[in-house]
This record gives sequence, C-alpha cells and structure tokens, in this order.
Amino acid sequence: MSGAPGPTPPRARAAASADGGGAVGSAGRILGTTARLAGPIVSLVALVIVFSLAGRHFATVGNAQSILFTGAVLAVAVVAQGLVVVTRNLDLSIGAVMASGGYFSILLYIHVPGVGPFLFPLAAAIGAALGAVNGVAVAYLRIPSLVATLGTMSIFRGLLYASAGGRDLDTDQLPGWLLSFVSSTIAGVPALAVVAIVVALAVGLLLRQTQFGRSVFAVGSNPGAAIFYGLPLRQIVLKTYALGGAIAGIAGVLLAGEVGTVTVDMANGWELETLAAAVIGGMSLLGGSGSVAGAVLGALILTVIDNGLIQAGASGDWQNFVKGFVIVLAVGLDVLWRRRRSSRMRLPGRRREAGAT
Repeated sequence: MSGAPGPTPPRARAAASADGGGAVGSAGRILGTTARLAGPIVSLVALVIVFSLAGRHFATVGNAQSILFTGAVLAVAVVAQGLVVVTRNLDLSIGAVMASGGYFSILLYIHVPGVGPFLFPLAAAIGAALGAVNGVAVAYLRIPSLVATLGTMSIFRGLLYASAGGRDLDTDQLPGWLLSFVSSTIAGVPALAVVAIVVALAVGLLLRQTQFGRSVFAVGSNPGAAIFYGLPLRQIVLKTYALGGAIAGIAGVLLAGEVGTVTVDMANGWELETLAAAVIGGMSLLGGSGSVAGAVLGALILTVIDNGLIQAGASGDWQNFVKGFVIVLAVGLDVLWRRRRSSRMRLPGRRREAGAT
C-alpha cells in the first residue's frame, strides 16, 4: 500500500541531526572548520615572522625543537579541554586532574615497580574517574560547569595536598624509561610532540568520524534541540568529561617526565592556559564549533609567544599582557564571526518573506 511517508521517528531525526544532515552537513562542517583555522594559521605565521626578525636565534632548528618540546604537553592538555568546550562547558579543574594523574600513578610505581608498563593507563584511569566526577556534577546535578569545576579544582588539589603531605617526587624516583623517552627525538622531532600529534589525530577522528563525536557537536550547538531529538545529553556530557580527564591524566605523566619531578603544585594555572589556547585556536566558548587541529594551533601560538618574548628579553608581566591581549582579540573575533554567520542564516528567510509579500 503506497501513500505519504509517515513522520520521522525522533531517534531517526536525532541521528540525522547529529550527523549534520549527511553530505551537505559534512561539507558545511569542513568549510566552517577551514575558515576558523585560517585565523590561527595566519596568526602563527605572523608571529614567527615578527620574532624571526626581532631575534636572530629564533628561526633556528634548535629553537623550533624547543618550541615543539615545550608546547607538546600543553597541546595534549588543550585537546582534553577542547572536548569539554565543544559541549558548551568548561573544565577549570584540568590542572588539578593532571597533577593528580601524574602524582598518584608515579607514587604507585614507586611502591609497586611492576606497574611501570601500565603507568599511562593508570594515569588515564585516575583522570577519567576525576573527570567523571565533574561530569556528574554538571550533567546530572545541573551545576554550571564554571562553578562545578571551580569547586572540584579545589577539592582535587586539596586531596592531593593531604595525600602527599607536601612531599614531592624527585627525579631519581621517576621511571628511567619515562625520562629517556621524553628527552628523545623521532626523526628529529621531539617524542613529546609526536605523542601530542597522535593524541590530536585520535581525538580528531573520534569527533569527526564517529556517531559519538557528531553527537558531542550536536549537544554543544543546541542542547535543547539535542534533548528534543532524543540524544542522551547527560550521558554525552559525562563521557566527554571522563574522556577529557583521561587525556589530562596522561598529560600529567608527560609533564612529570618533561620537568623531571612531580610536585603537588604541578600544572597549577593550566586551566586558564588551556582555555586560552582553545579560544585562540578557534574554539567557541559557546560550544558546538571548533576543531582539535585549531586547539593544537592555539597551544603552539601561546608557546611561540612565550618563546619569542623570552628571547626578546621581555619580562613576565609583558608576557601576560600579550597573552591576555591575544585572548581578548580571539574571543572578540569569535563573537563577530558568530554574528555574521547568524545574519547570513537569517537573510535568506527575510528574502523569502519579502518575496511572498
């Protein structure tokens, strides 16, 4: 029996919504991502040119390796932060999660050396557990992410202080293989940078090529519509926080290997660094847009700024001023971009209404 097709079930509409409308949606996402990456790429090139002209030691192979080495762990942490930002949330506890993952996993290794090969999975598990706490607070208790993660930042850091008793872990207590790996290079590229690239590629593929990843963007774009179309918003936000926490835990171990010690204050202030890098890289604090590549570019831009200003002899105050200015500029440009996009989307509808009259 033939006839008009019935209404589309909510679950089917949810799948279509999360998928972005098939080929057209995918093409739109690709074009949008490319447009948002243009700004960070141009900014990075401009910074490299300026600092190269300002100091003769900036444009050297050794300094390029130093920038990649220094910025690699920040890039991994920004990927973790970016996952949460896409869902229209924040994670101000990411520094505490990094410190907890790095400290407790290495502390366990000191007492039980046999767990050495599982150091990164242990750190990821610790980070995922702490991230899940954030996810429950935000998704199920409905506490605003800014307030919830500000609170858990103090809780996680306080638990770390109490457990450690103010005791730091020295270089000779860290696994030798970790220190050797972190200081090594692969085809001339710092091993830390290679790890950052692998993490970024894996998370980028997860967000762009899986149903879960598309649902993350759908939730960030319009939470109300996501719920209406049947997407499990709370579960998605919880999983995103847990995954971000796992990546932050891994970043904590990498940071411990980079600095050669583990302190209870490790990664203090990284919550603002990661948010800054995400925004500079084109991620919107309003959620639903941005890319992992952009987040990594943002981390690289911040690292280049620090490196260039240090070589130019600028004080720490000037470094903070420049980074603050860049952050405000990036947020302002994001607001302008969204307004222009909204205007363009409303314009066809207005034209149709004018034509009808």
